[in-house]
Order: sequence, then C-alpha cells, then structure tokens
Amino acid sequence: MEQALDILDRALRGDSGALSFLERTASIYVLNYNAEGKHTTYGCWDFMNQALNEIERFENDAARAGYIASTHIEPHVQLLCTMCQRAARRGPETDRRLIGTCLLNAGIDLSRIVGAQELVDFNCQMRERVMGRLATSAFDFSYHNLCTSHSVFSHPLTMEKLCGVLAANVIASGPSSLRMFAIEWIIPSATSMPPFSVVAIILHIGNEGLSNTVPVGTGKMLSNLSKPFVAQVVGPILADALRESDNSEMGNGVIGQMSSSDRNNFNHKLSALALRSLERWCTAVDMRVNELQEMCAESKFNIIEVISDALYSNAEVVVDAVADLIETVLGKKMQSVIALEKSFQAAPLQLSTNPEQAMNDEILARDEILTELISAIGLQRFRFVGRQTIGMKL
Repeated sequence: MEQALDILDRALRGDSGALSFLERTASIYVLNYNAEGKHTTYGCWDFMNQALNEIERFENDAARAGYIASTHIEPHVQLLCTMCQRAARRGPETDRRLIGTCLLNAGIDLSRIVGAQELVDFNCQMRERVMGRLATSAFDFSYHNLCTSHSVFSHPLTMEKLCGVLAANVIASGPSSLRMFAIEWIIPSATSMPPFSVVAIILHIGNEGLSNTVPVGTGKMLSNLSKPFVAQVVGPILADALRESDNSEMGNGVIGQMSSSDRNNFNHKLSALALRSLERWCTAVDMRVNELQEMCAESKFNIIEVISDALYSNAEVVVDAVADLIETVLGKKMQSVIALEKSFQAAPLQLSTNPEQAMNDEILARDEILTELISAIGLQRFRFVGRQTIGMKL
C-alpha cells in the first residue's frame, strides 16, 4: 500500500502512531518550511486528496490483477471518511484561521511575507477540490449499479459516509451555502440523481443541523427547506422504494441484470434510509406528526399512507426505521401550543386563536393519525399468517 493507505491500515490495526497522526491531521495544519521561501502547509484536505489518488490507483491495479479491491480497503475508506467528516465540521473561515495560526507559530507574518496569503487560499481551493471529488463519487450512477460495480465506493455504508462528509461541509459553510446547495442542486435534480445518495445527503444535513455549533441561522434555514426536502424529495423516494420492494416480492422486480432478491434488498435499504432521513429531519426542526401530514398534503402527498405501507414491510431494517420515526413524531411535546398559551396569557387581545381550542384540534388530529397507524399495525397479522403457522409447527 502507498503512504496514505498504509497509515489508515496501521490505524485500523491499532497502531498508536498512525492514530495520533490521523488525529492531528484532522485538527491542525503543519508548515513545510522551505529555505527558498516556497512554503507549503499540510492538513486534512491534503491528506484526503492524496488518499483518494491512492485509492484510484489501488482499484486500477486490482482490476488489472483480476481481484476486487473493495474487499481489501473498504474499512480504510470508511475510516478516511470519518476523519474527513470531523474536519468538514469546521467552516471555511475556521480553516483560514487555523492556517493563519500555523503560519504565525512558525514566525510568518501574513501581512509582510509575500505568498503567505496564497497558502491560505490554496487550502480553501484544496477543500473545494476534495468536496468536488467526493460529490462526483457520491452521485455517480456507476457506483450504484449493484451488479457491475466492484468499487469500494459502491458499498452502502461507504456511500452514506461520503454523503455525511458533504452534508457536514454544507452545514459548516453557513445558511446561504445550505440554501444554494438545496435550491440549485439537490431539489431540482433529485429525480435525475441516485436516490440513495440524495436521501443520505438529506439525512445527514438534518443530523448535522442538531449540533450546538452550527452557524447562526441554520435552524431557520432547515425549517424553510422542510417542505421541499421532505414532501417533494424524501417522501416520493420512500413511496417508490416501498412500491418497488412489493413488486420484487411478487417476482416483478428484475431490472437489468439484477435479480429480484438483490433489487428487493436494495429497496429495503433505501426505504430504511428514507425513513431515517424523515426521523432526523423531524427531530432537527421539531416537527410533529400533524405538521408533517399537513405539509405533505399541501404537496398532494399522503405521508401517513406511506408510513402505513412501511409498517407492512417484512424487512426488519424497515420496521425498525419506521418505529423510530413514529416514536419521534408522535412523542413530540406540543411546544408550539404551550408557547401560544403563554402568549395568550401575556396579550390575550392580540390572539385570534384560542389556545385551548388549538390544543384540542391538535390532539384530535393526532388521534386520527394514530388510529390509522394502529390499524396498519393490526393488519400485519394477516400478512404473516403463513410465517406464524410455520413457526408454530417448528
């Protein structure tokens, strides 16, 4: 293995020196001092770019030798993504300050040394280059072909980690970058990009948005993006994945060279990922089940019906994910109603809505939704009668 992959390999084996190197590389920058004045800095983005080059060469060598590279370096790439995601949680401005600190510690004054500012700018360009390479891999359809692709990036866990890095970078870059990423890229192109990556990106954006260190205004931007992300992107992808899994179970799911079982397994993973994405997003913006239903209804999409369909799944990963989603959206306290009641007590003449009536309406809506979901759970016993009979005989 080459240098970067060798360091990752030794870190996976518990080598303290390699682990320390990765820890420091993700946290600080070091200066490579040159007597001629041609200084360079080295940090996470330089290491990531070097590692991606080595991974490409490793896969090319493996293809020529006739073996599958992914079986050898999947853990290495996943560790690399974990390290990169940690660094991506620093915003670009924080990165600039870290490089400035590195140069000042070396006695280089940014205002006096010619080329010092170029070192800072070059790091920002390297960060953008790495993110561009990761985005290209995450949204490359060839990596999502379960039959023909043997790349390390084809592994679902690796792909999800790639999307986690991109999401961390978008959140750390601020609300304006998040809005541009969503409005100009994800939302208009959602139907023309791999659905697994689209859903994974949205999941991790919601997850990163829960951090206490996000830039100011991120929470408001997440709320503004809830309708297009949830009702127009994640919801339809979830409905399609559940429908495709049903077709595969009936033997109608062969697509290309993919067998029904392989396709069904993929759709189960996609369904579970979409449900996890909904759960994380509802947690991030504090969305209750009736709000989720109303928002999706405005886009003419029945999310409760889709959740009920998920309850019929015979895949454990889907049932676990939908259970987490239901627990989140039904377990939300009615904070908005409580806030409304406090406002009514403070200024009753300024409110046109009775807090008690608002609370009763919300409870009624929740009860109706809960009744529908309970009915869906109860009907599962008819779906699994054959399985129960086999279990009793055993």
